[in-house]
Amino acid sequence: KLLMDREHVLQKIGLSEKQWKPVKAEFDQVSAVHSDTKAELDRLERQTFLEELKNR
Repeated sequence: KLLMDREHVLQKIGLSEKQWKPVKAEFDQVSAVHSDTKAELDRLERQTFLEELKNR
């Protein structure tokens, strides 16, 4: 019984890892896009601030 339970747990862990890999890949992609978007927003914010300073 203990051996069967152990096998069952190992199978569940294997399944979880298989399901996790595509989710992790998607998360990494979304995270990278978010970082790029944030960097672009920061750049535009600085640019706008400097333009406003020049126009004073």
